[in-house]
Amino acid sequence: MIDSMLAAGAATSRSLPRHGAGLLAAVLLSWVLAGCGSDDDSSAPMDQASATIGAAGGTVDGPDGVRVVVPPGALAAPTTIRIARSATGAPADAPDGYGPLGAVYEFTPHGLNFAVPVTISMPAPSSVDPQAFTARSDDGWSLVAAATEAGRMAWVVPSFSWFTIAACSPRAGDPYPCYWPRMTPDLTANPSTAVTPLDTQQAGGVQVLRWQVTQAASLRMALELTAAADCKRDARLTIRPGQVVNGLLQYGDPVLERDLVMLPDPANDKRSRTSVNWDLSFARPDNGTHRYWLSLRCTREFTGGRSAIDGYAQFVVDVGPLPAITSQPADASVVAPGTASFSVVASGAPAPTLQWQRSGDGGVNWIDLPGANAASYTTPPTSLADDGSLFRAVARNAAGSVASDTARLSVAAPLAGQWYPAGPVDATGNNTFGPSVGVDAAGRALAVWNALPPGASVSRTYFATATAGQPWSAPQAIDVGATNGYDVRIAVAPDGRAVAAWGYRSGSAYRLAASTFDGSQWSAPQRLDTAYSGNTTEHAVGIDASGRAAVVFAQYDTTSTLRVFTTIGASGNWSAPQHVDRGSPAGQVAIAVNGQGRGFAVFTDGSAGAYSLAAASLDLAAGSIGTARSVREGSRALGARGLAVDATGAALLVWVDDSSLGYSVRWSRYAPAGDRWSDWADLTGQDDTLPSADQFSVAGGANGDAVVVWRHSRYGTPGAVAVVSSQWRNGAWSPLQRHSQGRDADRPRAAANANGRLALSWLHYDGNIYSVWGRIFDGTAWRPAQALQRHVREVPTREPYALGIGDGDHAAVLWAEYPESGSGANGLEGAFFAP
Repeated sequence: MIDSMLAAGAATSRSLPRHGAGLLAAVLLSWVLAGCGSDDDSSAPMDQASATIGAAGGTVDGPDGVRVVVPPGALAAPTTIRIARSATGAPADAPDGYGPLGAVYEFTPHGLNFAVPVTISMPAPSSVDPQAFTARSDDGWSLVAAATEAGRMAWVVPSFSWFTIAACSPRAGDPYPCYWPRMTPDLTANPSTAVTPLDTQQAGGVQVLRWQVTQAASLRMALELTAAADCKRDARLTIRPGQVVNGLLQYGDPVLERDLVMLPDPANDKRSRTSVNWDLSFARPDNGTHRYWLSLRCTREFTGGRSAIDGYAQFVVDVGPLPAITSQPADASVVAPGTASFSVVASGAPAPTLQWQRSGDGGVNWIDLPGANAASYTTPPTSLADDGSLFRAVARNAAGSVASDTARLSVAAPLAGQWYPAGPVDATGNNTFGPSVGVDAAGRALAVWNALPPGASVSRTYFATATAGQPWSAPQAIDVGATNGYDVRIAVAPDGRAVAAWGYRSGSAYRLAASTFDGSQWSAPQRLDTAYSGNTTEHAVGIDASGRAAVVFAQYDTTSTLRVFTTIGASGNWSAPQHVDRGSPAGQVAIAVNGQGRGFAVFTDGSAGAYSLAAASLDLAAGSIGTARSVREGSRALGARGLAVDATGAALLVWVDDSSLGYSVRWSRYAPAGDRWSDWADLTGQDDTLPSADQFSVAGGANGDAVVVWRHSRYGTPGAVAVVSSQWRNGAWSPLQRHSQGRDADRPRAAANANGRLALSWLHYDGNIYSVWGRIFDGTAWRPAQALQRHVREVPTREPYALGIGDGDHAAVLWAEYPESGSGANGLEGAFFAP
């Protein structure tokens, strides 16, 4: 707020508001005085009066009816206030063009700047048009804008020195008599409602207008400056800030200091004129009272003397707390022309309004969405041109505005495509088992599996690759130096690089090996497990977009305690295995990393009937492994689990939990912003069976969408076992959906890509028919499930173990099956989906 708007002259000036900034009224100027020291040119007696005034304020009556009123809060400590009829130290000459009507009065202590302005009043004759002046001994007299009421003149000042009342008394030859400087302000604010005036009635009928700033705002004070036409030399405007220190007002270095060029006033040939804009802004950190001293000085050519006007402005800033975004909007993925919804929760006092905005240039520019002022916003039907658009909500109240996090909209074209007929992957006569597959962004599938060659006594680890509609490459052994391979796992990067890890038997112990694929060939296998003589039991692999990989595995230590380790590698160079467990027996490992290499290794630890689910963070780019933290404590048993990590580093962990009422599918979400896992929550009610790792699968992509699929024994037809799923989209789980039909389903698998496409596969048994099924979620809806392979009961399909989907929306399913004859080795079959 402005405590005193600036004006000068016998009548107080008024300026009307612009842009709704509020009514501007004429305000009494208080003039800053300082300095003492010239010779006393008066022989009059020094009549005086004094009183001690404290923080509560008070009044001092001096000689000749002169009075000062000190308001509460102006002084921090008791101070002796003195009024004397004395010109000692004041300028010897009367104000330029004026003759004195009375004595000069000195108010002390000099240099005392009050925290709150004080009011001075004096008797004034009514027969002439009097003016009030104040003096600084080093710079002459300055005009004071005062109000006259009931024969007294009154004005407000922040400090003491000399004061007098004078009447215009032109000297001979002066072409511009009594034309003293003036400042006429006009205040505007953005937003216009940020500033309001506060009226405070002071002694002597003088009205002081303070301005209160209640919103974060930018202010502009437009100052119209006028003076006598010949007041041109050394013209300068100075604005200094003041602050209260130890209960007294002190002024600092100028915030604005400008030499002025005074030009002829077209409306009055006796005056010169110029204008200056003073810009300032306030926000919540500026809460408090802000005071400024404004001074206009110039030297007249006719007299060679200084003419001056000093002013005092005050802004009381009381901006409330900014709104808070308590729930951020989440990324959304749709398939054109579907719509996307974004939601936000904002709090504040007063309650904030909301405005949704959109950016089509990566957040450089934001455009308000008309009418989008609710907590949720739903887009119109989308097109591919909307892909990559950013959305945010701006919460605004009197304190200002806060923008939410940005949410990205991913729009994919409707997915066309088909499942290609199943074909052989390994038809060499190998007895195959345990395949694993991944698909790169170009649609190339990379498959690995274990197989026992004809007549061999040890199994081997093999690799082949293919694209939809093309035959698979000849199987290639990649386990040189490793025998009796089992449980091979592969992870494929979008550019076609990959990592595979498998167990093998060496002597009497079971070990762990890995090999990396550079896009064309595999590296020599390397042993990854520790130097402990204990067996490795399980492992999982992950890879980022740069080809950096991680393997988490379980191995028995020297005390026969099962421990969990993680190793990180790039280009075949693997780090030494590092403990990630917390010292208790641990196992049941899972891993997931995003394209930037951030993710988690997850495992179960505990003993004696109390089990915990823990997660250790991974940063493949930095080569770092974090300390494991608990996600779920105190379970009777923990079953299968799966993990997905999106592009932001947010993770979704889903697992099977044994409660006192039965088995449940539960979940927890990791938020990078708070670096914490949420409290676990139930996704389903209780089931009567605990799905094993072969009956439970979780997958998620870079866009944050995910799916969990499992074998559910209580869903649908009594006595039947169904494959069901739930999707995580836009921050919530969908209702359960059944995918299998008929009697029994088994071994479901899930895969997801960065576009929000999902793929499921499972084994189905209905009477005397075994079959492998596949299903695609195209971003909007599930496509009809399709049988990929059927057989009669005597030649059952088995182990539909491997499923992958690439960012190009190609998917592959691999499974081992008995030959048509019903005897002999299990071949390896595969089917492709291609858009």
